[in-house]
Amino acid sequence: MKQKENRFKPKFTIMALLFCSISVVMVPVQASPKTYLPLILKSYLAPPSLPTPVVQKEIFDSGKSNPDYFPFRIFEADPAKDVPTLQEIAGQAKSDQEVIDLVLAYYNQHVVELQQLWREDNPARLKSIFVMNLIHVSHPYGDGGYPATFVEYLKAPASHCGPQSIYQNHLMSAFGLKWRRVGILSGLHGWLEVEIDGHWEIFDATSNVWINQPYSELLKGVPRVYRKFYTPWNDIDRPDARQAVAGEEQNPNPFYYTPGSLRSHMPGMGIYFFGEEYRQATGDKIVISSQSPE
Repeated sequence: MKQKENRFKPKFTIMALLFCSISVVMVPVQASPKTYLPLILKSYLAPPSLPTPVVQKEIFDSGKSNPDYFPFRIFEADPAKDVPTLQEIAGQAKSDQEVIDLVLAYYNQHVVELQQLWREDNPARLKSIFVMNLIHVSHPYGDGGYPATFVEYLKAPASHCGPQSIYQNHLMSAFGLKWRRVGILSGLHGWLEVEIDGHWEIFDATSNVWINQPYSELLKGVPRVYRKFYTPWNDIDRPDARQAVAGEEQNPNPFYYTPGSLRSHMPGMGIYFFGEEYRQATGDKIVISSQSPE
């Protein structure tokens, strides 16, 4: 019996393979076994080769493959954090100093919760994240002008990188932090950098992104670490945050300059955003516009 079983198994295996091959190979109905059997064996023994994959060069604004470019169709699932806005903290303030005092008081009363929320133990970095986040979530992105006072800023209908970085540095100074305002000369974007333990770090209130390197190092293409904090821009429940592009819901083209796109651009500075080739072609550059008093 064992010998018969051994002789039978190879035959069964060959027949099974031939049957599977027949199911995927098209042959003429009236072709003879001599015609289609070699085709079947060739199909099984030498399957067709796969096409060679095409690798595209990574450029930040090509391919339309960045979800941050489509604020009406692609949303983040990260829920809003339980942190108030400037208006909720200091909306009733009568003076700029009162605004600052109320913000400082809130931070001091909730510092432990903020440490746990953002998992940050460095005191200077925690303060800087708090200020950056506070400025970011307090206004929808858009043109709200340049309010002359902090009290007026609270009432502005919208804000962008210019006024955001101005009032961000007011709060950084109130926290005793050393800062500098940095911007692209053409006016494309501006942000704040804060000195943490003797090293400059980026705290971009427009995109709500922290990067552990200053612009000067990013332009060299050095490795960097970043964190993206919550943004109303990508929150499906915050259509008001996208007022800058209201009415463009059906626009099939990507939005290359928004808080959303900056969340992807800024960590890639010097690599795929504002790289050397672009700077040489345009003559654009990054400058320090102001800094905290020594």
